[in-house]
Amino acid sequence: MTKANVFELAQIIKASGADPSDVTDAVWAAGYRKPAREAEEAVNLALDIICGFEGADLPWDVWPKSYADILKGELNDFVVEAITPDEATAASAAKELIAEGYSKVTAGEPDNCRSNEKAQVRLVPRELTDDMGEAIAFIAGCCGGIASDIWEAVLAAAPAIGDIRLDSITLPPIMDLDGRTGRSLIIANTHNAAVTLCAMAIREAGFETECSPLLGSEVSTNG
Repeated sequence: MTKANVFELAQIIKASGADPSDVTDAVWAAGYRKPAREAEEAVNLALDIICGFEGADLPWDVWPKSYADILKGELNDFVVEAITPDEATAASAAKELIAEGYSKVTAGEPDNCRSNEKAQVRLVPRELTDDMGEAIAFIAGCCGGIASDIWEAVLAAAPAIGDIRLDSITLPPIMDLDGRTGRSLIIANTHNAAVTLCAMAIREAGFETECSPLLGSEVSTNG
């Protein structure tokens, strides 16, 4: 932890005021993120954040709708803990956030979890385009003909799509909402939201997901 890092973040916190939501928005907009995490950690985080919204009885429209929302919700929890004590200052809050692992993401760096390198593939055209050829020639310091040879060599060495193994994670089943009322419907909606957000977290971590069969409705008579 350097003084420069603390000072920069402290300035952002100080300028954004005393409201935790405003501080969170400012820190997030400045590009501060925690390190990438494994898929299991991402799933557990999503469940923890969702349970917090459910436990606080917050309406669905303010629930996180993406994994980025989950990460921002996690940041907000840390911000609240860092700035609410009476003795807290912008500098002390900055130190706490940095101690939790937050750092500024530089341009070109991923700001979400990307842990499974096997799954990080990019689709490219079979034929070398002019722009791609120029980029290869510029970086390699060669002529267009050699750039084309490099491209063909890359394609020849690349595995076919069918040869790329992506670890797949089976998700819990989505609950059927038909026939549910009252508390049973609320529980089913919460469960389905959790499964959906977990799927987002897993896929953003570079893994594939599989859905279990639909879980039939067990109508509650206590609705």
